[in-house]
Amino acid sequence: MIKVRTSAWVPGKTEDVFSFFDDPDNTLEFTLGAQRISRMERAPDGRLAYTVAMLSSRGKEFPVEVEQLVRIPPRHLTTRSRTPGFTATHARDFEPENGGTRVMSVFTAQIHRGLFGPLFELLQRDRTRLEADAVMQAVVERFAARQ
Repeated sequence: MIKVRTSAWVPGKTEDVFSFFDDPDNTLEFTLGAQRISRMERAPDGRLAYTVAMLSSRGKEFPVEVEQLVRIPPRHLTTRSRTPGFTATHARDFEPENGGTRVMSVFTAQIHRGLFGPLFELLQRDRTRLEADAVMQAVVERFAARQ
């Protein structure tokens, strides 16, 4: 299993930072390979389910089903993403801190590839850490530019 923890201070109100992560359209800007959002459904309690069309490194498009499992505005958001061969959960907590918001993120993923799954996870772990750090830095920069 892949498990990556990140934390960053974002120069924005907790409500605004939560809303940013709650909006699936922001996936297109900050997720490598994300092409478009489709099939968006909102449950009565506000949780979303949607499909992200992703582009693989080989140029093939594939769907990723995303579901918000826990949504507690403006404090917590947990999503689960699924595609054949891959399941991921991303939990984010949002806490006010020094006039901004501390975003604490835990990303866990499992690659379902039989005996080779653990090897793929080992190879993917560092890349996942770099991508998670890059996304958080981009969010910080985006909010800083608003100031």
